[in-house]
Amino acid sequence: MAEVPVRCERPVCSPQLTHATADQSETKAVEGPAANPDDTAAVPEEADLLQDALDERDQALAGLLLARSELLSQLARVSGEAEQHRTTAAAQLNEAGERAEQAEQELATTQRALAEAQAVLEEAKHATDLLQAAREEAAAAGSAVAQAQDAADQAIAERNAALAVQHAWAGENERLKEAQRAARVQFAIERATLLAERDAALLAERSAWG
Repeated sequence: MAEVPVRCERPVCSPQLTHATADQSETKAVEGPAANPDDTAAVPEEADLLQDALDERDQALAGLLLARSELLSQLARVSGEAEQHRTTAAAQLNEAGERAEQAEQELATTQRALAEAQAVLEEAKHATDLLQAAREEAAAAGSAVAQAQDAADQAIAERNAALAVQHAWAGENERLKEAQRAARVQFAIERATLLAERDAALLAERSAWG
């Protein structure tokens, strides 16, 4: 803020005015009734005292004017600084408001992202539950398959055992058949021998009777 020149509103007595006042006093003293010599001698002293008082008053007024000028200058400087601080504070307040608004927007965005992540997490949890159920079902199916495989292996073993028994019985039957054929052959041979011996005996007996 520009410094405003200060104008003294009270009249300041110049040295010419002071001398004029003294001259007028002296003139009045001369024009009046005959003055006492002692009073005439005291007039210059009173004029000097008045001049000193006027000088002191002028100095005081000058000091007051200087103080007022300095005070106005300080007031202008303080007002300028206050205005600058007010402008800076307003700018900082606006900036803080913008940052707060941006923070609110970022918070809203973060909350939306968090909600989306929560939904994805719920879907992932549901998918995990389904996967766990599928694994349990697969484990149960694998157990059933293993049991079926064990049953099939056991059935194959039993069938193989039955086949082995069947082969054993077939071999035994073959041996029995062979034994039966051998026994028949032996029986036929022994019967033929016996028949031959009987026929020979009969022929010998007939020959003896003949």
